[in-house]
Amino acid sequence: MNKEEFLNKLRKKLDILEDKEIEDIISEYEGYIEEKVSRGLTEEEAVKELGDFNEIVNDLLAAYKVKQKDTNYIKKFINKISQGLDYILNELSNKSGKDILKFVIEIALIILIICIFKIPFLIVKDLGWNIFTSLSSPISNIFYGIWSFIIELSYFIMAIVLFIKIIEKRYFKNFSEKIVAEIDEEKEGKKEEKVKIKNEKKTEIGKETKEKSPKKLGIVEIITNICILFIKFIVLMILIGVIFYLVGMTFALGLGIYLLIKGVPYFGIFILLLALVLSGVLLLQLGIYFVFNKKIKASHTLIEVIIIVILSGFGLALSTVEIAETEIIYDSMIKETKTVSGEIKVDDNLVLYGKYNIIIDESLTDTIRVEYVYPDINDIEVEINLEHYNNGYYLDYTVSNLNWNKEIWNKVIDNLKAKKIYVDNFEIEKNVYMSTLTKEKLESNKSSQNNPSVLYEFTQTYHVANIEESNDYNYLYLTVRQFQFEEIATVKVLRSLASEVKEDENYEFTFQYEYPKVELTEGTIEEIFEKCHLISIEYTDKTGVIQTQESPVPEN
Repeated sequence: MNKEEFLNKLRKKLDILEDKEIEDIISEYEGYIEEKVSRGLTEEEAVKELGDFNEIVNDLLAAYKVKQKDTNYIKKFINKISQGLDYILNELSNKSGKDILKFVIEIALIILIICIFKIPFLIVKDLGWNIFTSLSSPISNIFYGIWSFIIELSYFIMAIVLFIKIIEKRYFKNFSEKIVAEIDEEKEGKKEEKVKIKNEKKTEIGKETKEKSPKKLGIVEIITNICILFIKFIVLMILIGVIFYLVGMTFALGLGIYLLIKGVPYFGIFILLLALVLSGVLLLQLGIYFVFNKKIKASHTLIEVIIIVILSGFGLALSTVEIAETEIIYDSMIKETKTVSGEIKVDDNLVLYGKYNIIIDESLTDTIRVEYVYPDINDIEVEINLEHYNNGYYLDYTVSNLNWNKEIWNKVIDNLKAKKIYVDNFEIEKNVYMSTLTKEKLESNKSSQNNPSVLYEFTQTYHVANIEESNDYNYLYLTVRQFQFEEIATVKVLRSLASEVKEDENYEFTFQYEYPKVELTEGTIEEIFEKCHLISIEYTDKTGVIQTQESPVPEN
């Protein structure tokens, strides 16, 4: 309420006094309000600082030996609580993040101390149990029930009283002093107001001197300060991550703006990116305010949160529709291919490992011709890599010139405009040309006792789409997919290997199995996880065709 409303309401409440006394009181309170307004407050703020209206009326009537009987004790109790909560909220609104955290920690420590005080009550309660158990049942149960009730009620009353006293002493001291000062002002008049102002100035000077002088810290303050320093360190580390997050999201937002300019119609994803950037900025802002003890503007923060929520909801809904309208094509549209070939000299103990196609060419007597056929994608080149393995060769390859160029980028943009995403199936076909005699020799070498089983190790990269708990705590269920393959499988892996695995990330899975004792016929995800021993899972940032995808089959 403003000044006029306050004075009119006060005049009505004091109508049992003499007119001169009422006018004196009205004049005094009008002076109080005008003095507060002159210090920069609004009329509403000045009236609010005077305190609870009913308390003011009761104190004034008591000063004139007039008692106003209030039989509504519940309402009075609620008003007291409401007034105290208003005072706390008003005080906290002007505090920094550090002060608010200190308040929360101190309240928690006070509750902990009160809980510790229950130990003597439990001891007394157990003592009563030892005494009453000597009596016969059910008398012992009745007496112990009464005894327990008395002890529990005593502790409850003690806890409430102790909590209120500590809170009042630590946090409501200024509030109580403020009420007492206002009552004194009402009795003494404007002269006392001047004395109060002088005393306030002296108090401020005394506070400044006190702040400069060394201050003894209690155990609560020491624990609070240690907790705050530790939490500040954690927040500072988080802020470093938030900064990197903002850099990445800002780059993504810039890319989104570029695509929108180019005509790519994914507005929902752009709005969602904008919401993610704003959320990162808000986290950074709140973290800085907390670390450097700056006051948090609740109204501004609330507005930012509302904007982020609205943008996130709208962007998520719109992007869901846009993604649903997008066609993902996994079949390769590339028709042209390239070929690379090499030769291997045949010897008596030669063995070839890996998955390949055998083509008979009787013109090859003492050599084997290896030919790789792969899709012609821009400037990508594939080279035959013959890794020496046991007493033969493992047919491997290396890929080079995986560079993005303007032509590829324009093609991607054109596809996105049409809401199509092409996933090129970059498969390499391995053809091995040899004579019939050479083929028989290789098969004989494979089954020869001179070619014992070996422990074969290979690595494949999978995208982890989902993680679920297993009935067995030692295991987790991972839903994985290999690049360029539509096959999706849910497999069971040891928790110790997958403890650091996260959803929507790529990982290199390394397996071992005894070759040729164990035979992989299909090469599916389920077969690999079932027949092979998973030895490690490592995060990888490799994408596309440069991912590690070693053959799980070292022989044909």
